[in-house]
Amino acid sequence: MVVVILSLWNFSPGFSTPLFYYLTSTIGLTPKAFGLYRAVFFAAKSVAPFLYVYLCTRVPVARILWWSVGLNIFTGLLFFLITGAQQALIVGAVVGALIGFGNVALFDLARRACPLELAGTAIMLAFSGRAIASSLGDLFGAWLYQNHGLLSCIVVDGLTSALIPPLLLRLPTGITGGSDTRA
Repeated sequence: MVVVILSLWNFSPGFSTPLFYYLTSTIGLTPKAFGLYRAVFFAAKSVAPFLYVYLCTRVPVARILWWSVGLNIFTGLLFFLITGAQQALIVGAVVGALIGFGNVALFDLARRACPLELAGTAIMLAFSGRAIASSLGDLFGAWLYQNHGLLSCIVVDGLTSALIPPLLLRLPTGITGGSDTRA
């Protein structure tokens, strides 16, 4: 079930190719500005694990997951606040941090959902689900963007993320109930 949750999380039809075309063609970002946006996005994504390490020992994982997934449902709407390079950098930092935090929480969930001796296998399975879902999301998003625009991509992304909370409810509390004492 955790791989399904990770796959839904990473099926983001508006966050890759469609976002590139939207920001460069519609908004008019230069290639340099778009590259800076991506750099800030990935840098913010890279900082999120440090906050997670601190929080996961103090807050139950279930609460972290609910906040991460709940906020992600609306994250894509922030792209419509971008009118230039400065806003792109700010939105890139916020969206990168939120997505990075959710990624870490969900991969931690994959680690917790299996016996300790199979943690590596679970993480590799999670990465495989992530890669497949991300690629399919980008492919579908490119088609959707070309035919219906970025808003439709963002709506599909939000709806896909909204499918995750019912699955979180089905997880055993032993996996998500406590904070991590092993971190």
